[in-house]
Amino acid sequence: MPCIAEYGSEFPDFLGRCAPHLPYVRDFAILEWFVGKAAIAIDEQTGVHYLHTGWPVDDLMGIYLSDNAPAQFELIPNDVWIEIRGARGEFQINRLCQNRGEDQ
Repeated sequence: MPCIAEYGSEFPDFLGRCAPHLPYVRDFAILEWFVGKAAIAIDEQTGVHYLHTGWPVDDLMGIYLSDNAPAQFELIPNDVWIEIRGARGEFQINRLCQNRGEDQ
């Protein structure tokens, strides 16, 4: 099965144009692209990427990677900053900040 890295860095934008009814799909594809890049990086310095998105695509990726889908999942628009860090076949996805419009 091919991975997104085999399609090129412009593939997330292509997906976004092809699926305008799924507004989060572009950001999810960017996250997947960064995960792939982090996992094949040879050191921690080159394996760090950041994503600012309007969707909690890190939650969706967690479900995808866990192979344990819930019976129902609602993806609610939200301002999210994500750090993707990895090297040599391993990676971590960390949520850095989330703005829910609440006083903190």
